[in-house]
Formats: sequence, structure tokens, C-alpha cells
Amino acid sequence: MQETVIRSPLKVYEYNSVARKYMDRPTFVTVSGSPGSQQLKVSFERYGIEKSGDYAMFAAQHADTYLAHIAKFLDWAATARANGEAFDKKIGDASILAGLSLEFAFHSGNPTNHYLVVTLCSLGSCAMGMNVGRSLYFDEAGASDLLNLIKKLKAGELPGEDVGAKYK
Repeated sequence: MQETVIRSPLKVYEYNSVARKYMDRPTFVTVSGSPGSQQLKVSFERYGIEKSGDYAMFAAQHADTYLAHIAKFLDWAATARANGEAFDKKIGDASILAGLSLEFAFHSGNPTNHYLVVTLCSLGSCAMGMNVGRSLYFDEAGASDLLNLIKKLKAGELPGEDVGAKYK
């Protein structure tokens, strides 16, 4: 299946134990499929030897569920930041394709930094070896960027303008 690269400011974060903070990583966004049945894929490079392979997919037909979970995260993050609170809590699950789903969760790095955690799950299990520690972390700006990308996916507006077309 042909994947088209999408230009986006979206960043995935990973905890850096040396720096003792979450730091953004090289993030890649692609879209594949035909309008109405497209999938958005977000992947990033990890620290260390095992750099690739971590990703989440979003299917256009389940966009409303993704949008609701991301909106809930943004609401919780604003409330938690205003109250100076830190907590971890599952937001919900959403389907992708047969046998694959996503788990959405809220994670506080501290009372002022909150992360949307998206984990790819297989056959209903998010605890399989391939998924342990294999979640994508988005800060509030990243969650907003992801929300906008999924809105475009739902509307059939991806991949957008082919910027390479002007180079002949």
C-alpha cells in the first residue's frame, strides 16, 4: 500500500533518563488508502539501538472516537494544570482495523506537563511484548496537532497539496 508523507509539526515525546525529562523525537506522519478508507500513521525514532518500529495508526472510519478521546485529554490537561494536579488515567479504547486497536490514556509528567499516551494494541491486548513501553506520548500541542490531522483524515483532506508537483 502506497504511503504519502504528510508535512506536520506533530512531535512524539519519549522520556530521556539522562536528561530526566520528556524530549521530542524525529516524528513521521504518512497517509495511505483511498478517501473514506484512509489510514493515518504516526511513527517516531526511539533512543538507542532499536530506533524504528514504534507507531500508531488511525482509520478514517473511527475518527469520531479518536477525536472524542483527544478532546477529553485536552480538557483534563487544562483542568489538571489549573489545579496543579498530576495523575495517570485511561481515557478509552478505539478500533483501527480488524484485530488492531488503540488505547488512549492521560499521563502527568508533573503538575504542569501532561501527555496523551496512545498505545497500539493487538487482539485486545496492550500488554504484549511488542507493546510494553511502546506507546506514543504527545504533549498538549502535539495532541492538538493530532486532533487537527484526524479532522482532516475524517474530511478526506489528506494528503493535501503535493508540494513536489511544482518541481519539474
